[in-house]
Amino acid sequence: MAERTQVVEGFIRRLATAIAGVVAVILPMGFGVIVHRDAVDDLAFKAFVKASALSELVTMLPDIWQFSENRINGLIAREPVPLVDERVEVFTDAGEVLTTTGAEIKGVTLSRRAPLYDGAREVGYVAISRSATPLLIETGLVAILGVAIGALVQLVLQTLPLRALRRVTDDLLRAEERATIILSAITDAVVVTDPEGRITYLNPSATKMLDCPAEAGIGQPIDSVVRLEDAESAAPLEGAYALTLHERRPAECKGRSVLVRADGRRVAVDQQASPLFDRDASLAGVVLCLHDVSQVRELIELRSWEAHHDPLTGLFNRRAFEQRVDEALTDARLSHRTHVLLYLDLDRFKVVNDACGHTAGDQLLIQITGLIQARLRDADLLARLGGDEFGLLLMGCDHVHGERIAEALIGAVGDHVFRCQGQSFSVGVSIGMTVIRSDSGDVEQTIGDADSACYWAKDQGSGRIHVYLPTDEDLLTRRSETNWVARIHAALRENHFELYHQRIVGLTTATQGRQHCEILLRMRDAQDQIIAPGRFLPAAERYDLMPEIDRWVIAKVFASLDAVRSCHGDAPPLININLSAASVASPDLGEFIREQLALHGVDPSMICFEITETVALRHMETAIAVIRQCQRLGFSLALDDFGVGASSFRYLKDLPVEILKIDGSFVHNIDNDPIDRAMVETINHIAHLMGKITVAEHAENEAVIKVLREIGVDYAQGFGIDHPRPFGP
Repeated sequence: MAERTQVVEGFIRRLATAIAGVVAVILPMGFGVIVHRDAVDDLAFKAFVKASALSELVTMLPDIWQFSENRINGLIAREPVPLVDERVEVFTDAGEVLTTTGAEIKGVTLSRRAPLYDGAREVGYVAISRSATPLLIETGLVAILGVAIGALVQLVLQTLPLRALRRVTDDLLRAEERATIILSAITDAVVVTDPEGRITYLNPSATKMLDCPAEAGIGQPIDSVVRLEDAESAAPLEGAYALTLHERRPAECKGRSVLVRADGRRVAVDQQASPLFDRDASLAGVVLCLHDVSQVRELIELRSWEAHHDPLTGLFNRRAFEQRVDEALTDARLSHRTHVLLYLDLDRFKVVNDACGHTAGDQLLIQITGLIQARLRDADLLARLGGDEFGLLLMGCDHVHGERIAEALIGAVGDHVFRCQGQSFSVGVSIGMTVIRSDSGDVEQTIGDADSACYWAKDQGSGRIHVYLPTDEDLLTRRSETNWVARIHAALRENHFELYHQRIVGLTTATQGRQHCEILLRMRDAQDQIIAPGRFLPAAERYDLMPEIDRWVIAKVFASLDAVRSCHGDAPPLININLSAASVASPDLGEFIREQLALHGVDPSMICFEITETVALRHMETAIAVIRQCQRLGFSLALDDFGVGASSFRYLKDLPVEILKIDGSFVHNIDNDPIDRAMVETINHIAHLMGKITVAEHAENEAVIKVLREIGVDYAQGFGIDHPRPFGP
């Protein structure tokens, strides 16, 4: 840029000097020529006029005109009158002077003459002369002025263009500097080429990314410096710049390019190329931008890996396993090959978790994963399905080899000793097996078959294998439970559960004022038929769905309390809601109840939560915490099924409940069995001593109700009192 500027400045200076010189020369020369011509023309005109007048005299006096000096002088003095510095002379044809006017002129003169005629014969001439000195002086002055004007012209022509040039140059330099700074600052590699694809510029990021100094890369063909490969096949990849050079349009390549540096390292890049054009729209080169996307691609690959793998063990997860099982089912239908699916569940894994913590449990899972993988073929696929459960797909395997592999895995896991914190642990594995054939069901059913077989094996003891057979009634029962799980999920999702209630009636004068009921749950099937809880609750308890069901019930009851209260005026009923063992053990149950209380503006005095005696004794500390938390919110608590435990009375004083529900096994035959009557009397008496309200369950007829009144039980509940009905205002 600086060299070009100096060349242009030199040219401007020379041009300005030439123009100034021309001005300085042309001005006086032009002036001199013009003034000289005017003076000469003036003299010639005057000579012609005077010669014409004298020629008339000659014609009139051909013989004596030469002697008529006075008349000649008179004619000379006539218009046009000679100037002071002019001299008029009349000559004969022999060159003799006849007469003169004006002083003699010295120095350089200008002179013109005109002939005198006598008819057609020339007899003499008139000459008029003038001094050339004034003309020369004026021309000299004009020359001086021309030099001054030329100097001014040179100054103007040199100063203004140079100033403009410097301003433009400064702007270009600033723009170039700004572009250089920007190109140096950006992290993308920028490579500029000429129309032949030779590199003309590399920004610092490009030299770093390519591992190529600028001086080594400039002038080289771009494909010898920018080496690109396909990310998947590692085959040479034509860069976007090639398309731009050939087709003179922008081009890009994303998601598949890998740059091979000079040191051999590979960098994932996205390419973008744009053409450069001259003013005449001819291709001047290409700008190639390379964006390092290594971290982005690694993150995408990680996310893709995480979507199909278990982060702890590195095995496939359930989602990926289901996809592979689906592929195996398709293969079995098309090729009639058999495959084996094993469902593995570790035995005594919880012991390690409880004794040493979850970190130790994770280490055990990693070790077990290694044990199993060491005994598999390349075609087999092991996946972690969740917790301590694994899935194993044995491709191209029959049931005989499948059982052998399962037995080998049971032996390997059973022999493994896990050491932690100075302790040694031995775990086992229970395995359920199903064979994938051309007539097998879908993915869910196939995995469910193996899952059911695994649970059956686990029920038989540690380290067992059980093969699923469609005719196995026990497995069908277990499978039925797993089917209930799906139906329960659907009922929760689609509101297919319904609330029922059964009234609890006061038996004494003091307890007959306020109405009392217990909430019961029913499910409605696809045919709109009611399903009793005994059919679906066992599966819900086994598969840990009770917390979801309990929360659904709590939310529904709380949402309807305003309507229920408005129907009962100033004496709203007390409504009992059952809490399962899983809900009592849940650490966030209290927070959920508090949220629902605030959401619906519930009067807590209308709600009594029921906890069974078995649950309370099994989770004593947790149960007491839940009871006190609910009581602080204003709710009542009832202990359900009291009396079934051998140590019921021992723990009763530790459970701060307000209501004691006497188990129905002591009540339903109380009118015939004196022992049952004595048990009820004892429970009722002790409960009253502790200030608790008593409720007798399974009051099925009037005879039982009569005995309960005689004993003094506060409330009764059963078919002899009321049958369950839909709950609502």
